[in-house]
Amino acid sequence: MHEKSQGLSLLELLISLSILLILVFSSGAFFAAVSANSVRARCVEDFKGLLSAAKVYAMLKQESVLLEPIGSEFDWAKGVLLVTTAGHETLREWRWKNPGLIIHWHGFQDEKSLRIDADLSQLAMNGTFSLRYQGQRLANIVVTRLGDVH
Repeated sequence: MHEKSQGLSLLELLISLSILLILVFSSGAFFAAVSANSVRARCVEDFKGLLSAAKVYAMLKQESVLLEPIGSEFDWAKGVLLVTTAGHETLREWRWKNPGLIIHWHGFQDEKSLRIDADLSQLAMNGTFSLRYQGQRLANIVVTRLGDVH
């Protein structure tokens, strides 16, 4: 009579490890996609809030204000300054702490800043913020003349 084996055979062990590795690698891609989507959603909401605040400041001050990047002229990922156009006084500052995030402004009139006017007929300059995260394009945020974000 044959005695019943108490352990796993080599073949059973290899198959189990293969299945486990497949599950681990597929879950890594899933979590990376979820992370990128959460960064995108957070950035879009941040820009909507930022533009709303800039419109309020422009109307309260009754003068035009500028949104400018902190540090570099073209990379807005470190943060954004809200300044007056007249005295270049800093009114507000926003900062992001997402390593791997790159934000560029492509304005139709100005590549370095976004102007928000107190005049309701032309509240903002048109343009697009392009967001990249860890080398992948996340989104384009379009700013209309009325300061709406899409």
